[in-house]
Parts: sequence; structure tokens; C-alpha cells
Amino acid sequence: IDYEIYIFQWGYSLFGRLDDLFLLKQLGKKIICVFNGSDIRASSAYSLYCKKHSLYGMPKYSSRSHDPDGGLNHKLRLIRLAELYADAVFGMPDFCSLNLKPYFHLYYPLDTSKILHAIPARDRPVVVHAPSSREVKGTENILAAVEELKVEGVKFEFVLLEGVDNGTVRNLLADADIAVDQIHS
Repeated sequence: IDYEIYIFQWGYSLFGRLDDLFLLKQLGKKIICVFNGSDIRASSAYSLYCKKHSLYGMPKYSSRSHDPDGGLNHKLRLIRLAELYADAVFGMPDFCSLNLKPYFHLYYPLDTSKILHAIPARDRPVVVHAPSSREVKGTENILAAVEELKVEGVKFEFVLLEGVDNGTVRNLLADADIAVDQIHS
């Protein structure tokens, strides 16, 4: 408790799921909460957001929670605790749809100098997909599209990377003509 500013991500704090924000506030500490998506995103509200902005929306998995601590009530609790005690809350419109108070737009810092690339523009392009989660990234839809393109006679090499370390993924992406990340959001 020797610090003046506490920054918490993903709805976690020192002693739990933002349960200690009250204590830190009583001690006069500055609190910043950073939400990153699935920690507070409600699929029903996100579906409305997608419809409003003509986006594809969430896949079927969104109806069940990926949060081991619970679903909608848990997410609402995290948001309300942050709104009540944090000096600043950061998030993005697609997952802060349950927020009642203003929040700061979250920008993910990215050092592009660390990203190697040499788009080779081959006659037969290499397409790479490296899902961290098949459901979240829409891998089954991507695989179906790959098969459909092959049936249509489109010539390309498809590389599916799963269970591979980050360094290997980055090297293979650096040599790819096309990288497919996620198609659901």
C-alpha cells in the first residue's frame, strides 16, 4: 500500500475482483481500471452495438460466459465498482455498452518497429491464420472459406498455426502474404 496510483486490468485487483477498491479509495489512493473486452462485454449489448454500426457481431459462443467467475451479473458488478471507486476507467465502445458513466477510450500501444514484414507478393500467396481461440477468432468459418476458395480453383497456400510459440507465429506472419486474424469483431 506504499504506492499512490494503482492500475488494474481485466477486472482484477490486489485481493480479488475489484473488491479492494473501497479500501484503496479510503487510503486516498488514485485508481485506474482498464477493461479489455471479454471481462465486461455483454453479448446482448454488443449485438445491439454491432447492429447499430452494421458489424457482423458475435458468434454463438457469446451466449455463454468465458469468465470463470460468472456472467452478466459479475460483469455489471465489475463495471459498477470501477465507476464508483476508480479515478479513471478505460475501455472501448464495443465492450463498455453497460457503463453508465463516461470512460476514456483505450488505445493499445503498439511498437511497430518490432513487427517484421516483407510482403513477398507471390503468385501463389501464403495465407496464415493463428487463432488463440478457434471460437473467438472464427476459425471454423475461415476454414470453410478456405475450402470454398480451393473448390473454386483459387491457388494459395493456407497455414493454420495452433499451439505454436509466439516467436514462431511472428516469424511466419512476417513471411505471409495475407494474415487472417478474427472475423467476428
